[in-house]
Amino acid sequence: MLASSAGLQDADVVHLSSLKPVAEGGGRPVYFHPDFPACLLKVGKAKSPAPIRERVQGFFARRFDTFASRDLRHEIKAFVNVRLQEGRVAKSFPATNFYGFVDTDYGVAIAVERIAPTGEIMGPHLKALAGKKKELSDQHLRLPNDFSRQLFSWRLRVRDLNPRNILLGERKGRERLFLVDGLGDMTAISVNTWFDAANRVELNRLLSMLAETMTLKWDGAARAFSRR
Repeated sequence: MLASSAGLQDADVVHLSSLKPVAEGGGRPVYFHPDFPACLLKVGKAKSPAPIRERVQGFFARRFDTFASRDLRHEIKAFVNVRLQEGRVAKSFPATNFYGFVDTDYGVAIAVERIAPTGEIMGPHLKALAGKKKELSDQHLRLPNDFSRQLFSWRLRVRDLNPRNILLGERKGRERLFLVDGLGDMTAISVNTWFDAANRVELNRLLSMLAETMTLKWDGAARAFSRR
């Protein structure tokens, strides 16, 4: 963990209020970590002002904070579950790595891997790679195919494959696409979490939607994208 909440002094709290967010994921601001350039900090959605929260008592007051940070909770749960799978370490993980919790003046944040090609501050998202013509170059067309195969290989639970959530980065000297937001199963009944078959159906659905956005075709049997 990058920081512990036990016995913290003010000096141990990362002050984000003086920084500008570099991105937003699901309405949640994302910041550069001022001391660790390889990390980004994700914080929960803004909490309600104190006067409103003070009127919410007992169970509802406690649950309010849970709802405000539920996306982060599902993201962490999905990450931990998938990284603890045996025999998966050698394969390229198709999402950002989770490094721990950090105390900030906006509450507890999660520290995640900063995705970027070598020499760049942040990687471009998939939509930007396609450009105004919404068409990937031959060089970049292989990337979503590699990415989709890794999603299935890792049996990753995903709730959103918006092309803005998928960034170009580099790991071990190789360019890849990485999911930076949208990890986790948000269904009321966690069928996709419990059953791999249900999750494969959901991944095919999300990848088909991604193909429509990117003016591509998705072949669920071959698990591959192609041009229209």
